[in-house]
Amino acid sequence: MKYTFEDDLENNLMHVKVKIKSRNLMCDKLELVKWKDISRLVEDEYQPPATHELKECINPVQNLNNRHPDRCSGTWTFILNKKHKDSSVKSKRLKTTRRKKTVDR
Repeated sequence: MKYTFEDDLENNLMHVKVKIKSRNLMCDKLELVKWKDISRLVEDEYQPPATHELKECINPVQNLNNRHPDRCSGTWTFILNKKHKDSSVKSKRLKTTRRKKTVDR
């Protein structure tokens, strides 16, 4: 299985392109690539850019099967969200004075 990760930062998308070798003979091993394999691959291998964070997949319901030559490659598309910088605004501290408590004796 060959795979590539492509970042499209202009459209805030990430594409995972996967290609498997076609099965020519019956003695060749049958390969199936499903959504759970892609999600595990992305979790283990992909590091999003420092300015973005990875969100959900747009098209998770597809799979690859090397039994059919037209289903030996596929693309899964994920959404990338821009990270917002936390504006560290200090809260204004109000100056407080303590009052003396008067005790009646």
